[in-house]
Amino acid sequence: MPKTAKNPALDPPECCCLTHYVLEKSKKVTKKATKLQADRKKWWASLSTEEKHNLQAAAAIFVSAAKWEKPGVAAKTRARKFWNTRSGRRVTSGGFRSDIGISVRSRWEANIARYLNYLKKQKKISRWMYEPRRFQFDDIKRGTRSYLPDFCVTFLDGTYEWWEVKGYWTSKAKTAVKRFRARYPEETLIILDGPKYKEITKEFKDKIPEWEE
Repeated sequence: MPKTAKNPALDPPECCCLTHYVLEKSKKVTKKATKLQADRKKWWASLSTEEKHNLQAAAAIFVSAAKWEKPGVAAKTRARKFWNTRSGRRVTSGGFRSDIGISVRSRWEANIARYLNYLKKQKKISRWMYEPRRFQFDDIKRGTRSYLPDFCVTFLDGTYEWWEVKGYWTSKAKTAVKRFRARYPEETLIILDGPKYKEITKEFKDKIPEWEE
């Protein structure tokens, strides 16, 4: 007996059932993800400030290792990279530093912040701020369209200048500084490159606690 063909008007195709299944599955996954996100926010809010900083520092360690370490680097070299041998405190290239009370992007920036605190105690400057202002290049449509200096240092007479800590120059960083100086000639920018940083380190590392090697 020949098989009777299905009437498409009465029997929906299998793809409709599959689409319904996918939609229902998607709703369940979304609902579960929303609940997990809410739970994470609730858990994060329950932590103390110190616990949050410790978790952020730990996360930065793994990010730094994954991004910067090369295959084949000896374990001893890696350990030297992530531990401060002077204080026995574990540090990262970037992250929160409890002694200066802020998160920075590198050990050099952390040390310059400590140096600025030292200058403030010695009444050489009145205050300093970390990355307080981003300078926009409104006439630039592509590429580097802004610049964010590392520090704003204010002196006792009320004058100020911007400090940029730079151990390694990328093409993007060079472009940002060049465009900044061209568009904001009234602003004073001081570059703390390798030689200048080494001079500061040589003179002040034994005078300033928590200095990172």
